[in-house]
Amino acid sequence: MAFTSDDIATLTGATVLDADGDAVGRIGLVYLDPDGAPSWATVRTGFLGSSESFFPLDGAVLEGRSLRVAFTTDLVRSAPRIESEEELTAEQTDELLRHYTAADPTTEAELMLSEERLRVGLQTVERGRVRLRKHIVTEQRTVRVPVTHEVATLVREPIAEGEIASAAELTESDHEIVLHGQVVETAKETVPVEVIRFGTRSVTEQLQVTEDVRREILDTTDVDGRTR
Repeated sequence: MAFTSDDIATLTGATVLDADGDAVGRIGLVYLDPDGAPSWATVRTGFLGSSESFFPLDGAVLEGRSLRVAFTTDLVRSAPRIESEEELTAEQTDELLRHYTAADPTTEAELMLSEERLRVGLQTVERGRVRLRKHIVTEQRTVRVPVTHEVATLVREPIAEGEIASAAELTESDHEIVLHGQVVETAKETVPVEVIRFGTRSVTEQLQVTEDVRREILDTTDVDGRTR
């Protein structure tokens, strides 16, 4: 569990229990990290608590007035002896970390990695408008129409001798006949010729969306400064 400055009073004097539940000793001093949170503590061991050993508070669980750690009693008691009543230096912290991480193969560290996920949603928006308008155009139409008309015809028939009893006299005369014919008359009427229905329909197409997403990666650094 993560401790805060409010836990200092509770931690001080609490009984430290090892991984098997056996008492290691009582907490003497509590050391804070740069953010002011408890990170290390000392436990008084030996005859009448004459010896103090450092141990990390990371992963420890507070159970009332007892603090359970994931280390054995021997591992805690064999921690490097460091004389410091104010704060641990970086070198001292590294020395203690090497002791607890190298000597106890069961010690594990857990780090959560996160990444951004791209979520895509759909929203219906207006993309444009279509306006339909009808108007009148004038065009020429040609239609072939059969028409009938009269024409004058002249038929000549010879007269045989003896068919006319009396001799004919020479005279002048005019005869007139009326000729008839058909003429074309036009008229216009408006009739419906076509019905146009208009509406909308949905079509589906594939679009590609590209965005930048971030994710966390892990770099491990050895105590000698090498990064891998």
